[in-house]
Amino acid sequence: MKRETITQQKFEREIKEGRTDFSCCVFKNLTLSPLSLKQPGLCPFSFICSHFHNVIFQDIKIQNTLFTHCSFKHCEFISTEFIRVRLLWCDIKESKFSDCIYRNINFTHNSFESVFFDREDLNDTSFRDSTFRDCCFIDAKTLRCDWTHADTSGIHGKAWLHFQANTRPFAYYHEGFVIVGCKKLPLYEWIGNYEKIGKTHDWIDKDIKLYGDFFLKCKDAHNDYLEKQNKGKANHG
Repeated sequence: MKRETITQQKFEREIKEGRTDFSCCVFKNLTLSPLSLKQPGLCPFSFICSHFHNVIFQDIKIQNTLFTHCSFKHCEFISTEFIRVRLLWCDIKESKFSDCIYRNINFTHNSFESVFFDREDLNDTSFRDSTFRDCCFIDAKTLRCDWTHADTSGIHGKAWLHFQANTRPFAYYHEGFVIVGCKKLPLYEWIGNYEKIGKTHDWIDKDIKLYGDFFLKCKDAHNDYLEKQNKGKANHG
């Protein structure tokens, strides 16, 4: 997939022209802030109803910025610095955060689905009124986070076996279930589909060998899970 490169100059020009769709773009080595757009420093810059689909944010700084009713899908945030940033009523799906810096970030009334936080330091972050579905916080720090009225039933921790190919979707295993992208099925159904359909399977994401190895690891993890379950039943029997 060829992505459009957004430079600092191009970003400033197209924002002033009213652009809201940044699908299939790469933001790299630039700053998103009111100062970069020559706005007053105390006045937050706003993205309203903007779309970020299949976007890579790498080595950028997002400062004093508000995202409202925005959509993020298939996004990667790599070494992104968030400073006084608020996301309000945003949809964030099938995306990953890694090696980011968070300084006063506020996620309020957001919907997270199949989002992956990889060893992120999220201390003091607000997730008020947000919902989570099939999300993974792998070795993430979450001290003093604000979870007021948040639905955290869809958050899973480091017990998950996870896998990421060079392209989407992510794949996860946990206690008998496998998630690939937004699809969640019992492991035996994935294995049955995989063995039956093989290389023609459209959700394998073009790399059947890597996913094949992942499913073998799932089988091993699942056998361990069943063994622990059986021991637990025996101890209570």
